[in-house]
Amino acid sequence: MTASGKDQVFQSELLGYHLDLVEPDIRARVESGFDDAESLSAARAAVQSYLAPLDADTAPVIPAGLASRVVDRVERSRNILPFPSRLSDEPTEAAGEGGSRGGQFTMRELVGLAALIALFAGIFVPGYQTARSNAQRVMCMNGLGMIGGAIESYGQSYGAYPFAGNSQPRASRLGSGNGAGQAWWNNSRHVFQLVRGRYVPPAAFICKAREGDFPMDLSALDDDPQCFPSRRNNSYSWQFVDGPMRLGAAQLLGPRGGDMNPHVDP
Repeated sequence: MTASGKDQVFQSELLGYHLDLVEPDIRARVESGFDDAESLSAARAAVQSYLAPLDADTAPVIPAGLASRVVDRVERSRNILPFPSRLSDEPTEAAGEGGSRGGQFTMRELVGLAALIALFAGIFVPGYQTARSNAQRVMCMNGLGMIGGAIESYGQSYGAYPFAGNSQPRASRLGSGNGAGQAWWNNSRHVFQLVRGRYVPPAAFICKAREGDFPMDLSALDDDPQCFPSRRNNSYSWQFVDGPMRLGAAQLLGPRGGDMNPHVDP
């Protein structure tokens, strides 16, 4: 044990010694740790100075019959539950077969019910939220993994990564545009080629953590759209593509896609 560890053990034993809560062998060990009785008395005085605030604190005196008066007043003001007129741990009366109490609850039952509700809320709510978050994360990773595999398959088929043509001159990458009458050129139209070619299902583009997003209906392909029919059909932002990237020649300096970028997709 280190020197600091021994000091902590001795301090704990000294506290128990001062409060007269230790066994005789520990008392003897504490007393032998001081040179004389005067040193021991000084140490106990130091311990007492730390405990002084606790001695000064006094618990308030609870008036007699306070609980009964509170319950009676609640019953009179809001007749929600027929509380028994007296606080008791036992049934106040039995009515009918089986000892029915006419729907009355004892204080023990009410306190137990409240404790159970608090216990279940404390255990299951955080656990449910954590499990839900982990499930969403796994589904998101699986979807992006499917899209990544589809991009490679598309490249093997066409010799280049998905590309839907150059952007319009002076087009804005922001959905709101940067000026009056300025066109908006959605960069998601490139990865939309994966859906048009049936390389990946539309559900892969949906992150379950984004409220309101939903996969596009494949029947919409009959109208030959150039991008996702709704902005809610795609939960991700995609790398800017200014020209076709040949398979094997492209040097990607960043991720191809990821969570929505608020600077691009408000």
